Amino acid sequence: QYNSYTTDMVKATILAFRRASVDREVYSVVFTGTGDRAFCTGGNTKEYSEYYAGNPQEYRQFMRLFNDMVSTILSCDET
Repeated sequence: QYNSYTTDMVKATILAFRRASVDREVYSVVFTGTGDRAFCTGGNTKEYSEYYAGNPQEYRQFMRLFNDMVSTILSCDET
């Protein structure tokens, strides 16, 4: 899935950036990916089709979570 975002990855990213924002020992954050093909292809379509396709309310909640991740990254004082 080429580093695509899963729900767990989104939650972990939010937590990491929030912790970095309040940690006085952190002066900068470098957000990178691994692999030889792509940094991030977007959302994990396999997860979407297997879980969220039949649960539109859950998908809406995931999109709120995803937007929260983007806001958290943008508002991090160390980026």
